[in-house]
Amino acid sequence: MDQKDYLQRVFFDKIEINYTDLIKYYETDLMEFCELNKLKNEVVNCLLIELSQAAIYTTSHLFERTIKLALIKYHTIDFDYSNTEQYNLKIEEAINLYDCKILNTNIETAYHLKLISDKQQHKLKELKNDFRNPFAHAEVSKVNNELPKTFNGFTYNLVDVKNRLANNKPLTTPKEEIISTHSPAIAQYLFEEQSNKKAFKYFKEIFDILIHFENKISLLKKQN
Repeated sequence: MDQKDYLQRVFFDKIEINYTDLIKYYETDLMEFCELNKLKNEVVNCLLIELSQAAIYTTSHLFERTIKLALIKYHTIDFDYSNTEQYNLKIEEAINLYDCKILNTNIETAYHLKLISDKQQHKLKELKNDFRNPFAHAEVSKVNNELPKTFNGFTYNLVDVKNRLANNKPLTTPKEEIISTHSPAIAQYLFEEQSNKKAFKYFKEIFDILIHFENKISLLKKQN
């Protein structure tokens, strides 16, 4: 089996396993936030084939883009392309107000504008601190902060292991040692494990807030 066939088999198996859990996210077509349909589907594609780290990074981009876009759409809610000149002015105002602001500030603004509840505000800040910041900055100590700092294990000399196997000699068990989970190889392995466990949950939280904004903006447009 060549590499192409191998990869096709691997991805096919993952799709078979994960598609049922993800189909509703593919089938959800955003209307008010139609600009984010493709980005939303890119995250789902990553989850589908278990690219968990990529899913988290892309979810973080979706997270920040959702908040900014909600504020921009709220600021321009009374305007559209029927009056291009006024609409363009309001868009530029919104960009100046929100596009270059930090995420925390935009979350607080969304709360003060009553686009989200106090509970939602705290949840979004929690997600920012638990996912967006640590993963964006590759802070493995924060991603792995729920895990022990050390564990008991064994270290082997790979050359010795190879020679013993080649000469049909039994492997010797080394002395048990205390090993730091901050060791680069181990920290990265745990980072990947945390990604696998949490990527889908993180996306679902952001997807829910995206749907909330979708419904909120739609309701406000009907009221105007």
